[in-house]
Amino acid sequence: MKTWWSGAALVALGLAWLITDWVLRTVFPLSWGGPNIGGGGLFLLALVVAVVGAVLMGVRALPVLRSSRPRPRRGLVLAPVAVDAVLLIALVAVRVVLPGDTGPDGRSAGVNGQVAVSADATGAPVLLLEVCRGRVDTLTIVGPNRGSVPNQVFAELRAPTPVTAPLEVAPLAPPNGWRGAPASLPLTSQAFLIASAEGSQSELRQVDFSAGDLAELAAAGPDTVQYSAYDADSPEGFVSHRTSRAEFHDVACS
Repeated sequence: MKTWWSGAALVALGLAWLITDWVLRTVFPLSWGGPNIGGGGLFLLALVVAVVGAVLMGVRALPVLRSSRPRPRRGLVLAPVAVDAVLLIALVAVRVVLPGDTGPDGRSAGVNGQVAVSADATGAPVLLLEVCRGRVDTLTIVGPNRGSVPNQVFAELRAPTPVTAPLEVAPLAPPNGWRGAPASLPLTSQAFLIASAEGSQSELRQVDFSAGDLAELAAAGPDTVQYSAYDADSPEGFVSHRTSRAEFHDVACS
């Protein structure tokens, strides 16, 4: 019976981890899963453990079924099977009910909108936080990646209440109630900047822009916004696009 119980315990361990992993992917979509837990290695290990446990149970069950000697008490045999069955049903249930780390638009569940940039008449940046669902509360503007050196922070602002709908924020003159460090350097002279917004387990897709972009946006008028989109063919990985404010909502939330 030791082999039987050991196999059942391994099956239970593997199933319990698969359930836990899926629940945590749903609750913490930006910080659980993938590279954050070894690139899925623990997920594969849980599958292997469950399969090994099932094999051990099968190896133990076959001789008992073929033997003419008295069989173990029914309770000792069925108890671990019942536990594993309950865990298997629970695994199916959480996979059906919970979305994991995939959102309703097929993207990461933690990505709930996008940031765009426009410019006012003076050429100063105006950021549009297009929140499609959920909420964000922190706005950050940083310089380009500098390898092992942290990105230079140009602005870091926190909203007085979570932002749950599209909102315009001028980082050089943030709205009343926003706390933190507003832009302390002239953004209109920088060659490359990245603006992002995030909340608890949520974030908007970032936008990058330059002093030249701001000058062009100012000339185009306040209805024109610029956003960044992933492009596998681009050396930088992202390319800039421009559209109207009215159309940006569909771009960010479709």
